[in-house]
Amino acid sequence: MILKMKGVMGMEMTLSLALEKFLEDRATYCKAVTLQNYRVWLSFFREYMKVRKGVSASELPLDEITPDDIKAYNIYLRNRHAYGAHPVTPTSARPISKTSVRTYMVALRAFYTFLWRDGYTEKNLMQGYRMIRKEKHKQEVLTISEVKTIDSSIDLMNETGLRNWLIVHLMLDAGLRRSEVVGLQCGDIDVNKGIIFIRGAKGDQDRMVLLPFCIQGQLCHYRPKRCNPDGALLLCRDGRPLTLETVKNMFNRLKKATGITRLHPHLLRHTFATSFIYYGGRSYDLMFWLGHSSLNTTQIYVDLSAACRLLKLDIYKIDDVFLQK
Repeated sequence: MILKMKGVMGMEMTLSLALEKFLEDRATYCKAVTLQNYRVWLSFFREYMKVRKGVSASELPLDEITPDDIKAYNIYLRNRHAYGAHPVTPTSARPISKTSVRTYMVALRAFYTFLWRDGYTEKNLMQGYRMIRKEKHKQEVLTISEVKTIDSSIDLMNETGLRNWLIVHLMLDAGLRRSEVVGLQCGDIDVNKGIIFIRGAKGDQDRMVLLPFCIQGQLCHYRPKRCNPDGALLLCRDGRPLTLETVKNMFNRLKKATGITRLHPHLLRHTFATSFIYYGGRSYDLMFWLGHSSLNTTQIYVDLSAACRLLKLDIYKIDDVFLQK
């Protein structure tokens, strides 16, 4: 039988201490970016409980949190304004998306499952909790003219502009995820073999993709200054390795410069995948290039390609290196 949920050295288990224990557990096997995401997602719960209970997380006993508190938190999230307390982006009048609500609640479920599994609680308060469904967004692609607009808004005569162009086309013409672009090191590009090595991708899987011809040319102008094979390929202006936040801010600027309001990093990967099928690629090959574990995910792009063909859309054509027979 569990005795009053004791923490370190007999101290009563508080919400703050429980969160620390959870993050310590996740640190043993999660990537740094995943761990940071958990910190952010669960910080909303910590701050909400501080207001609801009138006491800080370091003073709030864990066993005083009830299922009604969790339901109230879920309702709070559904009414919370997008970008609330964001350091850069102004708060929006619209609520956060259902997908975001689900993400925060899934993180909370993982937290309570850990507490129950490791004996800090007698009951898992989130067991059987009904989660809000994800939103099903319409999948879109970029057209030839839109990519021309994006390229024309980037100044290739300076190093930052050249870096930005490479970020865009590594996603658009090679199908890389934002995190994969950020993680690239100089040694991951083999120009002689025409291959990009992607290490520790989603699911901790390594894979290789072809190096597009168009990217090879621009790398010749950008890469000579980056001679260390173990160093980051793409850098911030101050010389530090590129970050996810830097890429996010770059795309926000591109939105304003191009007027393409739906522009975001994953749209480029969607375009790559749809274009690959549209211009004759096979779905099994696409699964390999994207690093998917199942053809079910790849089927989305087969369907989207068929719809684009019926609508006669001028989809951007990816680099020919992927379309050669």
